[in-house]
Amino acid sequence: MHPEGTRARDGRVYRGRTGALRVAMATGAPVVPVVMDGTDRMNLRGRKLLRFTKVRIMVHPARHFPAADHHAQVRTATDLLMRGITTLSGRPYVDRYAASFAVKG
Repeated sequence: MHPEGTRARDGRVYRGRTGALRVAMATGAPVVPVVMDGTDRMNLRGRKLLRFTKVRIMVHPARHFPAADHHAQVRTATDLLMRGITTLSGRPYVDRYAASFAVKG
Protein backbone atom coordinates (compact mmCIF):
# COMPACT_ATOMS: atom_id res chain seq x y z
CA MET A 1 0.00 0.00 0.00
CA HIS A 2 1.18 3.48 -0.77
CA PRO A 3 0.32 5.80 2.14
CA GLU A 4 0.38 8.87 -0.11
CA GLY A 5 -2.44 7.44 -2.22
CA THR A 6 -0.63 8.28 -5.47
CA ARG A 7 2.84 8.63 -6.91
CA ALA A 8 4.40 12.03 -6.40
CA ARG A 9 5.72 13.31 -9.72
CA ASP A 10 8.01 15.96 -8.26
CA GLY A 11 10.14 13.74 -6.01
CA ARG A 12 8.82 15.09 -2.73
CA VAL A 13 7.15 13.09 0.05
CA TYR A 14 3.56 14.13 0.74
CA ARG A 15 1.23 13.71 3.68
CA GLY A 16 0.13 10.10 4.05
CA ARG A 17 -3.43 8.90 4.13
CA THR A 18 -4.35 6.84 7.18
CA GLY A 19 -5.70 3.68 5.49
CA ALA A 20 -2.46 1.68 5.40
CA LEU A 21 -1.70 2.36 9.07
CA ARG A 22 -5.30 1.76 10.06
CA VAL A 23 -5.11 -1.76 8.57
CA ALA A 24 -1.69 -2.45 10.11
CA MET A 25 -2.77 -1.24 13.54
CA ALA A 26 -6.00 -3.22 13.47
CA THR A 27 -4.36 -6.48 12.37
CA GLY A 28 -0.96 -6.21 14.04
CA ALA A 29 0.75 -6.50 10.64
CA PRO A 30 4.19 -4.95 10.35
CA VAL A 31 4.78 -1.92 8.15
CA VAL A 32 7.81 -2.17 5.87
CA PRO A 33 8.95 1.25 4.60
CA VAL A 34 10.14 1.06 1.00
CA VAL A 35 11.75 3.95 -0.87
CA MET A 36 11.98 3.80 -4.67
CA ASP A 37 14.34 6.13 -6.48
CA GLY A 38 14.54 6.61 -10.25
CA THR A 39 10.93 5.89 -11.19
CA ASP A 40 10.54 9.48 -12.37
CA ARG A 41 12.95 8.77 -15.24
CA MET A 42 11.15 5.74 -16.64
CA ASN A 43 7.93 5.55 -18.60
CA LEU A 44 7.27 9.25 -18.56
CA ARG A 45 3.67 10.38 -18.68
CA GLY A 46 2.34 10.68 -22.23
CA ARG A 47 5.08 8.53 -23.80
CA LYS A 48 4.09 5.42 -25.72
CA LEU A 49 7.48 3.75 -25.82
CA LEU A 50 8.94 2.12 -22.74
CA ARG A 51 11.96 3.87 -21.34
CA PHE A 52 14.27 1.65 -19.35
CA THR A 53 16.40 3.03 -16.55
CA LYS A 54 17.82 1.93 -13.24
CA VAL A 55 15.46 2.07 -10.29
CA ARG A 56 16.85 1.80 -6.79
CA ILE A 57 14.60 0.14 -4.23
CA MET A 58 15.52 0.49 -0.57
CA VAL A 59 13.67 -1.80 1.83
CA HIS A 60 13.96 -0.78 5.46
CA PRO A 61 13.31 -2.79 8.63
CA ALA A 62 9.72 -3.55 9.51
CA ARG A 63 8.01 -1.36 12.08
CA HIS A 64 5.18 -2.37 14.37
CA PHE A 65 2.52 0.08 15.50
CA PRO A 66 0.26 -0.63 18.50
CA ALA A 67 -3.49 -0.91 18.05
CA ALA A 68 -5.33 2.40 18.14
CA ASP A 69 -8.88 3.29 19.10
CA HIS A 70 -9.01 6.88 17.92
CA HIS A 71 -8.47 8.53 14.56
CA ALA A 72 -6.00 10.96 16.14
CA GLN A 73 -3.73 8.06 17.11
CA VAL A 74 -3.81 6.67 13.58
CA ARG A 75 -3.14 10.14 12.13
CA THR A 76 -0.15 10.59 14.46
CA ALA A 77 1.25 7.16 13.53
CA THR A 78 0.80 7.92 9.81
CA ASP A 79 2.60 11.25 10.19
CA LEU A 80 5.42 9.49 12.06
CA LEU A 81 5.73 6.91 9.27
CA MET A 82 5.82 9.58 6.56
CA ARG A 83 8.47 11.58 8.46
CA GLY A 84 10.50 8.37 8.71
CA ILE A 85 10.19 7.77 4.97
CA THR A 86 11.26 11.38 4.42
CA THR A 87 14.38 10.81 6.49
CA LEU A 88 15.18 7.50 4.77
CA SER A 89 14.70 8.93 1.29
CA GLY A 90 16.43 12.27 1.83
CA ARG A 91 13.56 14.02 0.03
CA PRO A 92 11.66 17.09 1.21
CA TYR A 93 8.33 16.64 3.00
CA VAL A 94 5.16 18.51 2.04
CA ASP A 95 2.37 18.60 4.64
CA ARG A 96 -0.52 18.30 2.22
CA TYR A 97 -2.03 15.48 0.18
CA ALA A 98 -0.37 14.76 -3.16
CA ALA A 99 -3.71 14.30 -4.94
CA SER A 100 -5.02 17.67 -3.71
CA PHE A 101 -3.35 19.62 -6.51
CA ALA A 102 -2.36 19.01 -10.11
CA VAL A 103 1.24 18.99 -11.28
CA LYS A 104 1.57 20.06 -14.90
CA GLY A 105 3.95 18.29 -17.19
